[in-house]
Amino acid sequence: TSELVTQALIWEKLIICDKKDNWFQVKQRDEYIAWLHSFYIIDSSIYDNNELLDKKDNWYFIKDRLLETKINHNEKYFLPFGALVPCIKYDDNFIIILPNGEKADINKQKLLKYSESIRLDRILQFSESLLGIPYLWGGKSSFGYDCSGFVQTLFNVCGINFPRDSYEQMDFK
Repeated sequence: TSELVTQALIWEKLIICDKKDNWFQVKQRDEYIAWLHSFYIIDSSIYDNNELLDKKDNWYFIKDRLLETKINHNEKYFLPFGALVPCIKYDDNFIIILPNGEKADINKQKLLKYSESIRLDRILQFSESLLGIPYLWGGKSSFGYDCSGFVQTLFNVCGINFPRDSYEQMDFK
């Protein structure tokens, strides 16, 4: 019965601050604090026990509006624009590691290297490609954005850890 105030994207690291029943109070990368149901949280053991995930060269942003990927040729996953995901080169392909440990093929053309610098014209291209996505209060993914979530996501893809709320964004330096 509570309102949606923000979203956490796939692989976003959450720090658990408190727990009540099946709910966790978490702090996100942008210092935003919110409550999440345990259903949406995965134990970090996959990340903690995989040395390949420690390397920044293995992390990529999804640059498509929604990226469809399949696991075992039947389960579909849709990954939103701006999600930062681990990918590993395997033969001539790339595979993404999902938080549950599953792996899926992914087209490198759909990815933007985490360390790649972005020019203003690319940011404008990204924002134009996201036109028409529905408004969602608290949304910060291409499943639905609110105004400050949209701006934050674009800045994050550019490597700038930008605040979540518009009143904080106005004072960002």
